[in-house]
Amino acid sequence: MNIKHYAASQRAKLATVLERERLTCSLIATVQGPLTLTWRLRAHNPDSATIKRLLGLGSVLQSALLVESVRVQQVAGLIEVAIPSPAPMTPTASHMQAASRGLDAAIGWDGMAQPITVDLSRHGAIAWVGPSRRGKTQSMRATLFSVARAVRGNLRYAIICQKSKLADWAAFDQSKHSLGCATEPAEIEQCVKWFAERTRIGRWGEFELVLLIDDLPSILDMTDITRPLATVVSVGAGVGIHALLGTQALGSNAGSGGQLVESNVTARIVYRPASKATGARNAGSGGLATDDLSTLPGDAVLLVDGHPERIATARCDDVTVLTLPQGRVDSCFKLWAGAVSGAVSGARSGARSGADTGATVVSSLPTRVGSDGGLVTVPSGTTALSLPGNATPSSADSLLLYREWVRLKSKNATLQTVFGFKNVRVMGYLDAAIQEWGSDAHGTDEKVIVMDARRKA
Repeated sequence: MNIKHYAASQRAKLATVLERERLTCSLIATVQGPLTLTWRLRAHNPDSATIKRLLGLGSVLQSALLVESVRVQQVAGLIEVAIPSPAPMTPTASHMQAASRGLDAAIGWDGMAQPITVDLSRHGAIAWVGPSRRGKTQSMRATLFSVARAVRGNLRYAIICQKSKLADWAAFDQSKHSLGCATEPAEIEQCVKWFAERTRIGRWGEFELVLLIDDLPSILDMTDITRPLATVVSVGAGVGIHALLGTQALGSNAGSGGQLVESNVTARIVYRPASKATGARNAGSGGLATDDLSTLPGDAVLLVDGHPERIATARCDDVTVLTLPQGRVDSCFKLWAGAVSGAVSGARSGARSGADTGATVVSSLPTRVGSDGGLVTVPSGTTALSLPGNATPSSADSLLLYREWVRLKSKNATLQTVFGFKNVRVMGYLDAAIQEWGSDAHGTDEKVIVMDARRKA
């Protein structure tokens, strides 16, 4: 039986139930989503009793349609009845990467198989919440990959996980974007404190930093990182630091690290919970019927500032991850190992501050990415964006040139700031940078739906 015949058969059973319950509705649309089959119904002469009865049909329809789960919701005045699709289509990290623009990262597909994005610059902490084997780690991998490809050379990430989960992140640790993986309690504490201290110091040049913690409850059980983690999620986005957190449950200190952490997680992906009560705690409110989601990996509800959207999160294999630029950059690998007396180093140096401490002393922070993907420290008294006008800019310098144009909103001002003069040659450099890094170069995808825009609409 193909999908059309299956949909017709189930629609007939749905009509039989509505007729038996004496509920009169019109079928507006049948929608095949990536993981769901959804019917949109309009109730005739609706009143409070009719709507309540329609929304309470889940268990009846589950028995009548012989499916694992039925989710009945009221959306924009219509009643949506969603069941698991007999032909699930899970999106991939490549699909998410194609729909991501910088920090505006695609998280999954909605019911129309259109990408839904969340802007990390506005939502500095995102949490994936649900029991094991629901697709949390795969979705986190896909999101980190998408951001790395979209931000390119100016992204650096650190990954915290248990040793048993290191294999899930080993491919990411080989990339030039990697600051390293931390698995030991002492190193985990040092790593999170380094990120917290960076929030006090300010932006790290042109870099966007990501702190990813997989299986947060087990990490909290190993070490006390509650206070520095709260600092990162509460003020990190303002200085280019973003947190991606995976956990089995929210609503408790053991699952999230405390109320301050939860209060600043304004975007969360919630998978089917073990119970209705757990689902309400995970979502932060009741009535979202997360317990009516299916157990298909990736079936989840995305909540941004409390606005729900059912999505299918992506999977990400190692072959895809290995398309990231490879080879660790020594100058920015495990920087937290060089923290000095509460201050944080920005790069490694050969100078030492004494044999007893073994700490790294750093005179200045790197402010740009070199052509090899490493860090370039700009000497004091020079302009970070001062480029020669007689040599084609490297890919990294081209990105900085483009960002300066975005900031100044003027080609003439950009050329004067970066090169100190204007001629046909340097104008060509700027035009090439805009073509390479600008949004027009990547094309526009009208299918991409920004979550904030949908919420306002």
